[in-house]
Amino acid sequence: MIRISICDDDIEFLEILEKKIIVHLSGCNYKYRIDKFFSGKDLIEEIEKNGLKYDIIFLDIGMPDVSGIEVARRLNSILKSKFILIFTTCLENEWSEGYRCEAFRFILKKRLDLDMEEAMPSILSKYSAGLQKENFVVFKYKYEGEYLSLNMEIQNILYLFKGKNRRILLETTKGRYELLVKPLSYYQEIINDDCFSIFVRNYLINMNKIQDYRKGSFILVNNTKIPLGASKKSQQISKNRYLQFLSERI
Repeated sequence: MIRISICDDDIEFLEILEKKIIVHLSGCNYKYRIDKFFSGKDLIEEIEKNGLKYDIIFLDIGMPDVSGIEVARRLNSILKSKFILIFTTCLENEWSEGYRCEAFRFILKKRLDLDMEEAMPSILSKYSAGLQKENFVVFKYKYEGEYLSLNMEIQNILYLFKGKNRRILLETTKGRYELLVKPLSYYQEIINDDCFSIFVRNYLINMNKIQDYRKGSFILVNNTKIPLGASKKSQQISKNRYLQFLSERI
């Protein structure tokens, strides 16, 4: 799913830009979600409060509370994942400062149709290229007493498990690997995919690989049973998190 944010204090322009984006997305196979913000402060607060990630951000430069340039600088510092930054503006002389914020494109409001026609194919192409790179993650795994590099496609990862003596085991469709001893939160960060979540502290599960919930356990696509704790409360918390994940995919 492409997660898109539009931030502009001009409500009328915000609505027009959203419709233009939807028109261009209608011809591709990506599902998408568009969030709208009327100020840079609101966008920053929402990201910091709820940990939202965006793939593409359309940002007005000339906002009254905090300029788009300042917002972009702040986003570059707080967002761990890369995003495609598109500035919308009324003035061409703001471009040089915007490029220092790693802007991918500038869209002039007075020629919105023309600029969107040129920009959107390039934006989607860049998103697609980045998605392909992000489909793989490099681990260090133990083999005959040495640690070697393992380049694993994310879709082949089933789960990571913290076992005895803090051993970290990676279960994949290709086999099992023993990884460097690191917290599961470390591996969750380097995988950097919303499909992965930590359950009952010992499991980092690819929720796309869950096929059933049965008697307090997740059943994965390879029929592995992942117990979700002894208490009903713990089981319900895990189940609710998975249901929330499914609802966001609709």
